[in-house]
Amino acid sequence: MNRRTFIKSVSALALAGFSGCQKLPKQSQIKQPNILFIYADDLGYSSLSCYGHRYYESPNIDKLACEGMRFTDAYSCGPVCAPSRACLVSGQYVTRHGIYRVNQVDEKYRQYRKMEPPTNITDLPLGIKTFGDVMQKVGYRTGYCGKWHLSHAKEITDWHPSRRGFDFAVQSLSPSGDKRYFYPNFSSIPKVDVADGTYLTDFINGQALDFIDKNKDKPFFMYLPHFNVHGPHEAKEKTIAKYEAKAKTTEYDDPTYGAMIEHLDNAVGQLMDKLDEHNLAENTIVIFTSDNGGIEKFSNAPLRGGKGCLYEGGIRIPMVVRWPGMVKAGSVCDEPVIGVDFMPTFIDIAKAEAPEGQVLDGVSILPLLKGAGKVELERDALYWHYPTYMKFSAQKKKYAVTPCSAIRMGDFKLILMHESQKVELYNLKEDISESRNLAKLMPGKVDELELKLKLWLKETGAMMPIRK
Repeated sequence: MNRRTFIKSVSALALAGFSGCQKLPKQSQIKQPNILFIYADDLGYSSLSCYGHRYYESPNIDKLACEGMRFTDAYSCGPVCAPSRACLVSGQYVTRHGIYRVNQVDEKYRQYRKMEPPTNITDLPLGIKTFGDVMQKVGYRTGYCGKWHLSHAKEITDWHPSRRGFDFAVQSLSPSGDKRYFYPNFSSIPKVDVADGTYLTDFINGQALDFIDKNKDKPFFMYLPHFNVHGPHEAKEKTIAKYEAKAKTTEYDDPTYGAMIEHLDNAVGQLMDKLDEHNLAENTIVIFTSDNGGIEKFSNAPLRGGKGCLYEGGIRIPMVVRWPGMVKAGSVCDEPVIGVDFMPTFIDIAKAEAPEGQVLDGVSILPLLKGAGKVELERDALYWHYPTYMKFSAQKKKYAVTPCSAIRMGDFKLILMHESQKVELYNLKEDISESRNLAKLMPGKVDELELKLKLWLKETGAMMPIRK
């Protein structure tokens, strides 16, 4: 089945239909496969049709899932974009690099806070090497275009991606005002000529397509962090109209959000077509995932909460990996994985060395990719630390999110609320919606996980909120 035929038919597929994916023949592997890492922004766990959504359409990403591995328990390292991106490129949890939110917490409602959050770092420390540095060192041509969010500089400085391991780097700037996605409402560092009315996703993807054209004869590593589907929510009128004409499946279905997903999905399709054009698809690892959970406005059901919180809706994300000849087509992996795992994985794949003196908190997921997702990784827990406040309600005069940390060990997840020192315990296997707090029923499990979490915070030098 070719790509165009698949795309015409896939919109009717739901989650259950993916059991019939066609398997790809095994291909011999070249020592240095290309890597194309596509990073969505604020894309919720259940917003893609390959994850069960019946209103939004994502046929190209669905095809990746059909040809590769779909992860059911993939996580970002933070519930908002800056920490998750810093963890991703460094291989370190927030407790080590210090970026735990986008900006400093607002001062406007300070009187409603019982604790003072620690000072946030907004620029990734220069002493920390990125996965671009690692891949560059072993001969990969490294490329980047899109949202960086690891420096607030408006010009090329030592913190620009071109000086953080990327041979080709175009940082897109797009302020979160009322307008963002149509030029001239975005810009770039360095400045690139853009036609008026160009959609941001098309601009970013165009840079990636050119990079592939110019580097088709050498191993390349492309990090492509798109802005879709982060607000303000804007899309092309024709695509919005398409969704307006569709029957909604829930009250949360939104035509503009659906159009933004489709624009992102079209970008994925263009990239795959480009790989096919240069006969690179069989030796290119394609990874698609998101920086954090979706906003609650569009629902992350069956997950609880959304962006900005440590409930599953804020940190569980879609993730698909396609690698012909290595990853079993149509496979599904339920082993928990997290953003800090990518640096060790790329080191493993490229036979590279970890940056000297830099602690890496993740583990390589290469055994999962080779083992059809049925291998258990050698670690006992995943961790999150979010020592800040978010989502103030003027009506309720309180924050919806207060300083917290979390741990997942096996099927159990514990969230520690620092203001009250109260904990919540959930069995995610039996209760993915985190609707039943088991803390009072399982004090032994609470003690075990809380102790482990507090030891991790201490051992990794976590920046902690201070009680007033």
